[in-house]
Formats: sequence, C-alpha cells, structure tokens
Amino acid sequence: MPPLPALFYVHGLLFSAWVVLFLVQARLVAARNVALHRRLGVLGVLLAAAVAMRRRPARHKRLMVLALLTMIAPAGRWVAGLGG
Repeated sequence: MPPLPALFYVHGLLFSAWVVLFLVQARLVAARNVALHRRLGVLGVLLAAAVAMRRRPARHKRLMVLALLTMIAPAGRWVAGLGG
C-alpha cells in the first residue's frame, strides 16, 4: 500500500482536534467555566475556518457533522447509562 499524502494526516489531525475541542467545551460549560469556554471558542473558529477552506465546504461540513454524530450517539448512551 502506498503511503498516504500529508494532507490526509493534516485532515485527521484537524478533525481530531475538533472532536477534542467539542468535548472540552461541553465539559467547561458543565463546570461553569464560561470564561475559558469563550476563550477556547477562538480555537473553534480557527478550526472551522480550516474546514471552510476545503474545495467543497458544504459537503465537507455535512460529512464532518455526520462523523461527529456517529461518535456522540454511543457516548451519549454510555453517559445516560452511567447516570441511571
């Protein structure tokens, strides 16, 4: 198998950062640390700008949301079961 282009690695890193940021942001709000939540929001804007630079941003955004939702659903069920 040929090695992957560097863009694949950059893309994976950006998406992973987006997921981590999403989880951290949710946790900060739950912990009532809104000030840090807002400051980290700037990072979210930068990551969103990186996504928007794709050649087909509408399709890319939909795929990113879909991918994120596929990860959130099992985590939500786990958290719901943990609290019950």
